[in-house]
Amino acid sequence: MEFLDDLRERREAKTSPHPQPEASPPAPARPVPEIPDAPEAWDELLEGVDFDEPTEVIEPPAANGKSRARSRRRRFSTGQVIVLAVMGIAVLAFWAVLILFITGAFHTSSIDLEPTLDVASAVNSESDLAVAEATSTAPALSETTTVANDPLTPTATPVPAGPIATIYDEQIRKDPDNATLYLQRGSVYLDAGASDAALSDFERARDLQAGGAAYLGIGHATYALFRWQDAEAAFGQAIALDPEMAEAHYGLGLIHYYRGDYRKAGRSFDMAAEINPDHAEYEAWLAIAAAHFNDRPEALGAATRAISASADLPLVYVAKSWAARVPDRDNADARDVDGAQGDLLHALDLGPNDFLTLNAVAEFYVAERPERLAEAEQLAAYALNWAKNAVERAVALQTLGRVYLLQERSADAQRALEEAMALASVDGDVALTGLEEDLARTQQ
Repeated sequence: MEFLDDLRERREAKTSPHPQPEASPPAPARPVPEIPDAPEAWDELLEGVDFDEPTEVIEPPAANGKSRARSRRRRFSTGQVIVLAVMGIAVLAFWAVLILFITGAFHTSSIDLEPTLDVASAVNSESDLAVAEATSTAPALSETTTVANDPLTPTATPVPAGPIATIYDEQIRKDPDNATLYLQRGSVYLDAGASDAALSDFERARDLQAGGAAYLGIGHATYALFRWQDAEAAFGQAIALDPEMAEAHYGLGLIHYYRGDYRKAGRSFDMAAEINPDHAEYEAWLAIAAAHFNDRPEALGAATRAISASADLPLVYVAKSWAARVPDRDNADARDVDGAQGDLLHALDLGPNDFLTLNAVAEFYVAERPERLAEAEQLAAYALNWAKNAVERAVALQTLGRVYLLQERSADAQRALEEAMALASVDGDVALTGLEEDLARTQQ
Protein backbone atom coordinates (compact mmCIF):
# COMPACT_ATOMS: atom_id res chain seq x y z
CA MET A 1 0.00 0.00 0.00
CA GLU A 2 1.18 3.49 -0.69
CA PHE A 3 1.26 4.79 2.87
CA LEU A 4 3.30 1.75 3.94
CA ASP A 5 5.75 2.49 1.21
CA ASP A 6 6.00 6.06 2.50
CA LEU A 7 6.73 4.81 5.98
CA ARG A 8 9.43 2.53 4.68
CA GLU A 9 11.02 5.35 2.71
CA ARG A 10 11.08 7.63 5.78
CA ARG A 11 12.68 4.83 7.79
CA GLU A 12 15.35 4.28 5.21
CA ALA A 13 16.04 8.02 5.00
CA LYS A 14 16.50 8.15 8.74
CA THR A 15 18.97 5.25 8.89
CA SER A 16 20.93 6.21 5.79
CA PRO A 17 24.19 8.01 6.75
CA HIS A 18 24.49 9.95 3.52
CA PRO A 19 21.84 11.51 1.39
CA GLN A 20 21.20 9.85 -1.92
CA PRO A 21 22.66 11.78 -4.80
CA GLU A 22 19.76 11.01 -6.98
CA ALA A 23 16.14 10.51 -6.16
CA SER A 24 14.88 6.97 -6.53
CA PRO A 25 12.48 6.35 -9.37
CA PRO A 26 8.90 6.32 -8.36
CA ALA A 27 7.42 2.97 -7.56
CA PRO A 28 5.07 1.55 -10.10
CA ALA A 29 1.50 2.05 -9.36
CA ARG A 30 -0.10 -0.92 -7.70
CA PRO A 31 -3.69 -1.68 -7.20
CA VAL A 32 -4.96 -0.77 -3.75
CA PRO A 33 -6.29 -3.81 -2.05
CA GLU A 34 -9.54 -3.59 -0.22
CA ILE A 35 -8.95 -3.23 3.50
CA PRO A 36 -11.11 -5.50 5.60
CA ASP A 37 -13.08 -4.04 8.49
CA ALA A 38 -11.90 -6.62 11.01
CA PRO A 39 -9.34 -5.42 13.57
CA GLU A 40 -7.27 -8.53 13.08
CA ALA A 41 -6.68 -7.51 9.51
CA TRP A 42 -5.30 -4.16 10.62
CA ASP A 43 -2.98 -5.84 13.08
CA GLU A 44 -1.72 -8.22 10.44
CA LEU A 45 -1.31 -5.40 8.01
CA LEU A 46 0.74 -3.24 10.36
CA GLU A 47 2.84 -6.10 11.74
CA GLY A 48 6.53 -5.35 11.45
CA VAL A 49 6.04 -1.64 10.79
CA ASP A 50 8.37 0.49 12.94
CA PHE A 51 6.87 3.93 13.71
CA ASP A 52 9.13 6.84 14.60
CA GLU A 53 9.01 7.98 18.22
CA PRO A 54 7.74 11.59 18.60
CA THR A 55 10.51 14.02 19.31
CA GLU A 56 10.40 17.21 21.43
CA VAL A 57 9.96 20.35 19.44
CA ILE A 58 12.91 22.64 19.95
CA GLU A 59 12.21 26.37 19.64
CA PRO A 60 14.68 27.91 17.25
CA PRO A 61 17.01 30.44 18.87
CA ALA A 62 16.33 34.15 18.41
CA ALA A 63 18.23 35.83 15.67
CA ASN A 64 19.68 38.59 17.90
CA GLY A 65 19.34 40.41 21.23
CA LYS A 66 16.79 42.94 20.00
CA SER A 67 14.28 40.24 19.13
CA ARG A 68 14.70 38.70 22.61
CA ALA A 69 14.10 42.07 24.28
CA ARG A 70 11.08 42.65 22.07
CA SER A 71 9.73 39.25 23.09
CA ARG A 72 10.12 40.08 26.78
CA ARG A 73 8.32 43.44 26.43
CA ARG A 74 5.38 41.78 24.82
CA ARG A 75 4.71 39.86 28.00
CA PHE A 76 2.88 42.96 29.53
CA SER A 77 -0.24 44.51 28.09
CA THR A 78 -0.77 48.26 27.85
CA GLY A 79 -3.17 48.25 30.81
CA GLN A 80 -0.64 46.41 32.97
CA VAL A 81 2.07 48.91 32.09
CA ILE A 82 -0.23 51.82 33.08
CA VAL A 83 -1.13 50.18 36.40
CA LEU A 84 2.53 49.54 37.19
CA ALA A 85 3.41 53.16 36.35
CA VAL A 86 0.65 54.52 38.59
CA MET A 87 1.75 52.27 41.44
CA GLY A 88 5.31 53.44 41.03
CA ILE A 89 4.30 57.11 41.14
CA ALA A 90 2.15 56.48 44.22
CA VAL A 91 5.05 54.84 46.03
CA LEU A 92 7.35 57.76 45.18
CA ALA A 93 4.75 60.28 46.34
CA PHE A 94 4.24 58.42 49.61
CA TRP A 95 7.94 58.48 50.38
CA ALA A 96 8.20 62.15 49.42
CA VAL A 97 5.33 63.09 51.77
CA LEU A 98 6.81 60.97 54.54
CA ILE A 99 10.20 62.67 54.16
CA LEU A 100 8.61 66.14 54.17
CA PHE A 101 6.55 65.28 57.25
CA ILE A 102 9.58 64.02 59.14
CA THR A 103 11.74 67.02 58.21
CA GLY A 104 8.87 69.42 59.00
CA ALA A 105 8.36 67.85 62.40
CA PHE A 106 12.02 68.29 63.25
CA HIS A 107 11.91 71.88 62.00
CA THR A 108 8.83 72.73 64.09
CA SER A 109 10.33 71.24 67.21
CA SER A 110 13.27 73.64 66.89
CA ILE A 111 11.13 76.81 66.77
CA ASP A 112 9.93 78.68 69.83
CA LEU A 113 6.17 78.91 69.24
CA GLU A 114 4.42 82.07 70.37
CA PRO A 115 1.55 81.57 72.83
CA THR A 116 -1.83 82.82 71.73
CA LEU A 117 -4.73 84.14 73.76
CA ASP A 118 -8.27 82.83 73.68
CA VAL A 119 -10.17 86.02 72.94
CA ALA A 120 -13.64 84.49 72.65
CA SER A 121 -14.53 85.61 76.17
CA ALA A 122 -13.09 89.08 75.59
CA VAL A 123 -15.31 89.96 72.63
CA ASN A 124 -18.57 91.58 73.65
CA SER A 125 -20.33 91.87 70.33
CA GLU A 126 -22.03 89.09 68.42
CA SER A 127 -19.83 89.47 65.35
CA ASP A 128 -16.71 89.61 67.52
CA LEU A 129 -17.74 86.35 69.15
CA ALA A 130 -18.45 84.74 65.78
CA VAL A 131 -15.00 85.71 64.57
CA ALA A 132 -13.34 84.60 67.81
CA GLU A 133 -15.02 81.18 67.81
CA ALA A 134 -13.23 80.36 64.57
CA THR A 135 -9.88 80.88 66.34
CA SER A 136 -8.38 78.03 68.35
CA THR A 137 -5.82 78.44 71.09
CA ALA A 138 -2.43 77.33 69.84
CA PRO A 139 -0.29 75.13 72.13
CA ALA A 140 2.46 77.00 73.93
CA LEU A 141 5.85 75.56 74.73
CA SER A 142 7.33 75.66 78.17
CA GLU A 143 9.43 78.60 79.27
CA THR A 144 12.59 76.49 79.07
CA THR A 145 12.18 75.86 75.35
CA THR A 146 14.89 77.62 73.35
CA VAL A 147 15.64 78.03 69.69
CA ALA A 148 17.79 75.11 68.56
CA ASN A 149 20.74 75.36 66.21
CA ASP A 150 20.41 79.14 65.92
CA PRO A 151 21.98 80.85 68.96
CA LEU A 152 22.33 84.18 67.12
CA THR A 153 18.55 84.65 66.60
CA PRO A 154 17.13 87.06 69.23
CA THR A 155 14.02 86.01 71.12
CA ALA A 156 11.11 88.31 70.23
CA THR A 157 8.72 89.69 72.79
CA PRO A 158 5.62 87.43 72.88
CA VAL A 159 2.74 89.09 71.02
CA PRO A 160 -0.83 87.94 71.74
CA ALA A 161 -2.68 86.78 68.66
CA GLY A 162 -5.88 88.51 67.67
CA PRO A 163 -9.32 87.06 66.91
CA ILE A 164 -8.68 87.10 63.16
CA ALA A 165 -5.58 86.66 61.04
CA THR A 166 -4.20 89.82 59.45
CA ILE A 167 -1.30 90.68 57.19
CA TYR A 168 0.34 92.48 60.12
CA ASP A 169 0.59 89.51 62.51
CA GLU A 170 3.93 88.24 61.25
CA GLN A 171 5.35 91.75 61.00
CA ILE A 172 4.40 92.48 64.60
CA ARG A 173 5.92 89.20 65.72
CA LYS A 174 9.20 90.20 64.12
CA ASP A 175 9.01 93.84 65.23
CA PRO A 176 6.90 93.96 68.42
CA ASP A 177 7.81 97.57 69.22
CA ASN A 178 6.58 99.13 65.98
CA ALA A 179 3.68 101.44 66.87
CA THR A 180 2.59 101.91 63.25
CA LEU A 181 1.95 98.18 62.86
CA TYR A 182 -0.33 98.19 65.90
CA LEU A 183 -2.27 101.15 64.50
CA GLN A 184 -2.72 99.36 61.19
CA ARG A 185 -3.80 96.08 62.72
CA GLY A 186 -6.11 97.86 65.15
CA SER A 187 -7.90 99.49 62.21
CA VAL A 188 -8.38 96.06 60.60
CA TYR A 189 -9.83 94.70 63.83
CA LEU A 190 -12.13 97.70 64.14
CA ASP A 191 -13.50 97.21 60.61
CA ALA A 192 -14.06 93.52 61.37
CA GLY A 193 -16.03 94.33 64.53
CA ALA A 194 -13.36 92.98 66.91
CA SER A 195 -13.47 96.09 69.08
CA ASP A 196 -11.73 94.65 72.14
CA ALA A 197 -8.77 93.44 70.10
CA ALA A 198 -8.64 96.80 68.32
CA LEU A 199 -8.59 98.62 71.65
CA SER A 200 -5.70 96.44 72.84
CA ASP A 201 -3.63 97.30 69.76
CA PHE A 202 -4.40 101.03 69.99
CA GLU A 203 -3.44 101.08 73.66
CA ARG A 204 -0.19 99.32 72.78
CA ALA A 205 0.45 101.98 70.12
CA ARG A 206 -0.23 104.69 72.69
CA ASP A 207 2.32 103.10 75.04
CA LEU A 208 4.80 103.19 72.16
CA GLN A 209 4.27 106.96 71.82
CA ALA A 210 2.12 106.90 68.68
CA GLY A 211 0.60 110.27 69.61
CA GLY A 212 -2.80 111.49 68.48
CA ALA A 213 -3.36 108.58 66.08
CA ALA A 214 -3.32 106.15 69.00
CA TYR A 215 -5.86 108.22 70.96
CA LEU A 216 -8.04 108.45 67.86
CA GLY A 217 -8.04 104.65 67.60
CA ILE A 218 -8.82 104.29 71.30
CA GLY A 219 -11.71 106.70 70.85
CA HIS A 220 -13.22 104.70 67.99
CA ALA A 221 -12.78 101.37 69.82
CA THR A 222 -14.31 102.57 73.08
CA TYR A 223 -17.13 104.25 71.15
CA ALA A 224 -17.93 100.91 69.49
CA LEU A 225 -17.96 99.29 72.95
CA PHE A 226 -20.41 101.93 74.33
CA ARG A 227 -17.70 103.20 76.70
CA TRP A 228 -18.57 106.72 75.66
CA GLN A 229 -16.94 108.58 78.53
CA ASP A 230 -13.64 106.93 77.66
CA ALA A 231 -14.26 107.61 73.97
CA GLU A 232 -14.99 111.28 74.59
CA ALA A 233 -11.81 111.62 76.64
CA ALA A 234 -9.73 109.86 73.97
CA PHE A 235 -11.10 112.02 71.15
CA GLY A 236 -10.47 115.10 73.27
CA GLN A 237 -6.86 114.05 73.87
CA ALA A 238 -6.36 113.44 70.15
CA ILE A 239 -7.68 116.94 69.38
CA ALA A 240 -5.42 118.41 72.07
CA LEU A 241 -2.40 116.82 70.37
CA ASP A 242 -3.60 117.72 66.88
CA PRO A 243 -6.42 120.28 66.62
CA GLU A 244 -6.66 119.66 62.88
CA MET A 245 -7.56 115.99 63.32
CA ALA A 246 -10.95 116.04 61.58
CA GLU A 247 -11.79 112.44 62.40
CA ALA A 248 -11.56 113.10 66.13
CA HIS A 249 -14.13 115.90 65.79
CA TYR A 250 -16.28 113.52 63.76
CA GLY A 251 -16.06 110.88 66.53
CA LEU A 252 -17.22 113.41 69.11
CA GLY A 253 -20.08 114.34 66.80
CA LEU A 254 -21.33 110.73 66.69
CA ILE A 255 -21.35 110.49 70.48
CA HIS A 256 -23.33 113.75 70.79
CA TYR A 257 -25.75 112.69 68.05
CA TYR A 258 -26.72 109.34 69.57
CA ARG A 259 -27.02 110.96 72.99
CA GLY A 260 -29.59 113.33 71.47
CA ASP A 261 -27.50 116.49 71.74
CA TYR A 262 -27.95 117.41 68.06
CA ARG A 263 -26.65 120.98 68.23
CA LYS A 264 -23.40 119.91 69.85
CA ALA A 265 -23.16 117.11 67.30
CA GLY A 266 -23.70 119.65 64.50
CA ARG A 267 -20.82 121.77 65.77
CA SER A 268 -18.46 118.80 65.86
CA PHE A 269 -19.47 117.68 62.36
CA ASP A 270 -19.14 121.25 61.10
CA MET A 271 -15.62 121.49 62.53
CA ALA A 272 -14.65 118.23 60.84
CA ALA A 273 -16.09 119.46 57.52
CA GLU A 274 -14.19 122.73 57.75
CA ILE A 275 -10.92 120.89 58.31
CA ASN A 276 -11.61 118.44 55.48
CA PRO A 277 -14.28 119.83 53.13
CA ASP A 278 -13.75 117.05 50.61
CA HIS A 279 -14.94 114.40 53.03
CA ALA A 280 -18.59 113.87 52.11
CA GLU A 281 -19.37 111.87 55.26
CA TYR A 282 -18.75 114.88 57.53
CA GLU A 283 -21.10 117.10 55.51
CA ALA A 284 -23.74 114.37 55.40
CA TRP A 285 -23.78 113.99 59.18
CA LEU A 286 -23.91 117.75 59.55
CA ALA A 287 -27.05 117.75 57.38
CA ILE A 288 -28.64 114.97 59.46
CA ALA A 289 -27.87 116.72 62.75
CA ALA A 290 -29.16 120.07 61.43
CA ALA A 291 -32.39 118.40 60.30
CA HIS A 292 -32.94 117.13 63.84
CA PHE A 293 -32.85 120.64 65.28
CA ASN A 294 -34.89 121.96 62.32
CA ASP A 295 -32.24 124.13 60.70
CA ARG A 296 -33.50 123.73 57.15
CA PRO A 297 -30.96 126.00 55.37
CA GLU A 298 -28.02 124.30 57.11
CA ALA A 299 -29.41 120.84 56.41
CA LEU A 300 -30.05 121.53 52.72
CA GLY A 301 -26.69 123.26 52.25
CA ALA A 302 -24.72 120.48 53.93
CA ALA A 303 -26.58 117.79 51.97
CA THR A 304 -25.87 119.60 48.70
CA ARG A 305 -22.16 119.88 49.55
CA ALA A 306 -22.06 116.20 50.51
CA ILE A 307 -23.52 115.11 47.17
CA SER A 308 -21.08 117.37 45.33
CA ALA A 309 -18.18 115.75 47.18
CA SER A 310 -19.29 112.16 46.56
CA ALA A 311 -22.36 111.36 44.50
CA ASP A 312 -21.87 107.59 44.89
CA LEU A 313 -22.02 107.49 48.70
CA PRO A 314 -25.37 106.20 50.04
CA LEU A 315 -25.11 108.34 53.17
CA VAL A 316 -25.32 111.61 51.20
CA TYR A 317 -28.80 110.68 49.93
CA VAL A 318 -29.84 109.68 53.44
CA ALA A 319 -28.75 113.18 54.48
CA LYS A 320 -30.70 114.72 51.61
CA SER A 321 -33.83 112.82 52.65
CA TRP A 322 -33.52 114.21 56.19
CA ALA A 323 -33.09 117.74 54.85
CA ALA A 324 -36.15 117.36 52.61
CA ARG A 325 -38.31 116.60 55.65
CA VAL A 326 -37.35 119.67 57.64
CA PRO A 327 -40.38 121.97 58.03
CA ASP A 328 -40.16 125.60 56.92
CA ARG A 329 -41.33 128.28 59.30
CA ASP A 330 -42.94 130.28 56.51
CA ASN A 331 -44.16 127.36 54.40
CA ALA A 332 -45.82 124.41 56.08
CA ASP A 333 -45.93 122.48 52.80
CA ALA A 334 -42.19 122.69 52.28
CA ARG A 335 -41.63 119.15 53.59
CA ASP A 336 -41.05 116.89 50.59
CA VAL A 337 -41.87 113.46 51.95
CA ASP A 338 -42.15 111.84 48.53
CA GLY A 339 -38.81 113.29 47.49
CA ALA A 340 -37.29 112.06 50.74
CA GLN A 341 -38.54 108.57 50.03
CA GLY A 342 -37.07 108.68 46.54
CA ASP A 343 -33.68 109.73 47.95
CA LEU A 344 -33.76 106.85 50.44
CA LEU A 345 -34.63 104.29 47.80
CA HIS A 346 -31.75 105.58 45.67
CA ALA A 347 -29.44 105.26 48.67
CA LEU A 348 -30.71 101.70 49.14
CA ASP A 349 -29.83 100.91 45.53
CA LEU A 350 -26.29 102.20 46.11
CA GLY A 351 -25.82 100.43 49.43
CA PRO A 352 -28.19 97.47 49.87
CA ASN A 353 -26.02 96.10 52.68
CA ASP A 354 -25.16 99.42 54.32
CA PHE A 355 -26.27 99.58 57.96
CA LEU A 356 -26.96 103.33 58.05
CA THR A 357 -29.05 103.19 54.86
CA LEU A 358 -31.09 100.16 55.94
CA ASN A 359 -31.84 101.66 59.33
CA ALA A 360 -32.65 105.10 57.85
CA VAL A 361 -35.24 103.65 55.46
CA ALA A 362 -36.81 101.65 58.31
CA GLU A 363 -36.96 104.81 60.46
CA PHE A 364 -38.56 106.70 57.57
CA TYR A 365 -41.34 104.12 57.22
CA VAL A 366 -41.95 104.21 60.97
CA ALA A 367 -42.23 108.00 60.97
CA GLU A 368 -43.82 108.71 57.58
CA ARG A 369 -45.23 105.51 56.06
CA PRO A 370 -46.97 103.40 58.74
CA GLU A 371 -48.67 101.38 56.00
CA ARG A 372 -45.24 99.96 55.14
CA LEU A 373 -44.37 98.63 58.58
CA ALA A 374 -43.83 95.11 57.25
CA GLU A 375 -41.04 96.46 55.04
CA ALA A 376 -39.72 98.51 57.93
CA GLU A 377 -39.49 95.37 60.06
CA GLN A 378 -37.56 93.56 57.36
CA LEU A 379 -35.19 96.49 56.80
CA ALA A 380 -34.50 96.87 60.53
CA ALA A 381 -33.75 93.14 60.73
CA TYR A 382 -31.33 93.51 57.80
CA ALA A 383 -29.70 96.49 59.51
CA LEU A 384 -29.24 94.40 62.64
CA ASN A 385 -27.62 91.69 60.54
CA TRP A 386 -25.14 94.14 58.96
CA ALA A 387 -24.29 96.00 62.18
CA LYS A 388 -20.56 96.05 62.91
CA ASN A 389 -20.50 96.93 66.59
CA ALA A 390 -22.62 97.22 69.73
CA VAL A 391 -23.74 100.77 68.92
CA GLU A 392 -25.12 99.84 65.52
CA ARG A 393 -26.83 96.75 66.94
CA ALA A 394 -28.50 98.76 69.67
CA VAL A 395 -29.69 101.38 67.16
CA ALA A 396 -31.16 98.69 64.88
CA LEU A 397 -32.85 96.97 67.83
CA GLN A 398 -34.38 100.27 68.92
CA THR A 399 -35.78 100.80 65.41
CA LEU A 400 -37.11 97.25 65.37
CA GLY A 401 -38.74 97.78 68.77
CA ARG A 402 -40.49 100.90 67.48
CA VAL A 403 -41.81 98.91 64.51
CA TYR A 404 -43.22 96.29 66.89
CA LEU A 405 -44.83 98.99 69.01
CA LEU A 406 -46.69 100.37 66.00
CA GLN A 407 -47.74 96.82 65.09
CA GLU A 408 -49.03 96.40 68.68
CA ARG A 409 -46.66 93.51 69.30
CA SER A 410 -45.73 94.54 72.83
CA ALA A 411 -43.93 91.33 73.79
CA ASP A 412 -41.70 91.46 70.70
CA ALA A 413 -41.06 95.16 71.22
CA GLN A 414 -40.09 94.56 74.83
CA ARG A 415 -37.62 91.85 73.92
CA ALA A 416 -35.96 93.96 71.23
CA LEU A 417 -35.77 97.08 73.38
CA GLU A 418 -34.47 95.21 76.42
CA GLU A 419 -31.69 93.77 74.29
CA ALA A 420 -30.88 97.26 73.05
CA MET A 421 -30.91 98.48 76.66
CA ALA A 422 -28.44 95.77 77.69
CA LEU A 423 -26.05 96.90 74.98
CA ALA A 424 -26.44 100.64 75.53
CA SER A 425 -26.27 100.70 79.35
CA VAL A 426 -22.89 101.53 80.84
CA ASP A 427 -22.50 102.02 84.59
CA GLY A 428 -26.25 102.44 84.95
CA ASP A 429 -26.54 105.11 82.25
CA VAL A 430 -28.42 104.47 79.01
CA ALA A 431 -26.47 106.00 76.16
CA LEU A 432 -29.06 106.01 73.37
CA THR A 433 -31.58 108.80 73.48
CA GLY A 434 -35.25 107.78 73.69
CA LEU A 435 -34.51 104.14 74.48
CA GLU A 436 -35.89 104.25 78.03
CA GLU A 437 -39.06 105.99 76.85
CA ASP A 438 -39.58 103.39 74.12
CA LEU A 439 -39.19 100.56 76.61
CA ALA A 440 -41.68 102.20 78.97
CA ARG A 441 -44.26 102.27 76.17
CA THR A 442 -44.21 98.47 76.02
CA GLN A 443 -45.70 98.42 79.55
CA GLN A 444 -48.64 100.67 78.70
